[in-house]
Amino acid sequence: MKDDLKIGLVLSGGGSRGSFQVGVWQALVDLGLSGNIISVYGTSVGAINGAAIVQDDFQLALDIWHEITYSKVFAHLPQYDSELSKRKLYLNWMRGAFLKGGLDVSPLKDLLREVIDEQIIRDSDLDYGMVVFDLTEKRAKYMVKESIPTGKLTEYVIASSTFPGFQPHRIEDHLYIDGGIYDNRPISFLRNDQDVNTIIVVDVTMARHIWPKKRVRNKVDILYVRPSRLLGSPLAFNHRRIMSNMELGYQNALIQLAGLAVEGLP
Repeated sequence: MKDDLKIGLVLSGGGSRGSFQVGVWQALVDLGLSGNIISVYGTSVGAINGAAIVQDDFQLALDIWHEITYSKVFAHLPQYDSELSKRKLYLNWMRGAFLKGGLDVSPLKDLLREVIDEQIIRDSDLDYGMVVFDLTEKRAKYMVKESIPTGKLTEYVIASSTFPGFQPHRIEDHLYIDGGIYDNRPISFLRNDQDVNTIIVVDVTMARHIWPKKRVRNKVDILYVRPSRLLGSPLAFNHRRIMSNMELGYQNALIQLAGLAVEGLP
């Protein structure tokens, strides 16, 4: 491992595809690179996974993704007794939800309030932030933990992960939605960071060949880790799909990031 490696980790949005990022995190641990991470920035589900990374609690992230179900994300799910009735009921449920201003994800909000520990994140040496979109002011905001009022950090994580189609999230007198509509891969956080010399962007929005895409900007290496196959719908909170995507993240990252763990390689 390169002793001077200073990694800025950027996690994209992508809903349930975010389980891929947990697999990448496990690979970073097994490659001996997790200790080189000095900052974590994310959008949407990337902000959620980023919070777990800054809390340094891999088991927590693993438990959340292992146990996540539609009922732990959405409120008022219809009951069904056959696949045919399931399709009809879900279509009617979604149509009604949109007429009311969006899908109700209060179970997900309650879960995040339970598992995110604001004090641990604030006390961490790792820099942390997320992108939100302020509907009230009609502009994106790049929030870092130092700029977020005490007691509101989890609320901004929720705001960042309020996927288009969900009911907007209110913080005081402002309404927010997913920051991914403006910046889904927030490398901008690291634009003027003089401490970071390697940026790893875990982008779950598209599939790419197994080998990483590498760029160099201002003498900083930028590696894009993307899945080698499509990850499915961002709203597919299906256990089998989630576990498969997590395993793919682990396997892809082992291959794509192995060079960083070898002394003398870029």
